[in-house]
Amino acid sequence: MVRPSGQCPAGRFLDDELTDAERTKVDVIFQRLGDHGQLWNTTKFKKVGAEIWAIKSGQIRIFCFWGPGGRLILAFGLRKKSNRHRPKDVARAARMRTEFLDQEQREG
Repeated sequence: MVRPSGQCPAGRFLDDELTDAERTKVDVIFQRLGDHGQLWNTTKFKKVGAEIWAIKSGQIRIFCFWGPGGRLILAFGLRKKSNRHRPKDVARAARMRTEFLDQEQREG
């Protein structure tokens, strides 16, 4: 997702924050999502809030949501430091979803 400011938090996280090995693991998950449209393995892809999902690999979390046309929109990524998702991270992803859908409506 590219924000109105031109920032792409998920892209920046993937490009700047992950090691090559971590990026390879995440890319495998992306490939499986692309091939199958959904992952039923909740250790890799799990609903974490109302319309908010998380792609999971080790301590890596990439928050995302489904957009128009069945597109998976990546919001942002982080390294999780505890066993639970912080409510503020899920709320941030929900705000980004609303922002994205509003932008899609204006452009569509």
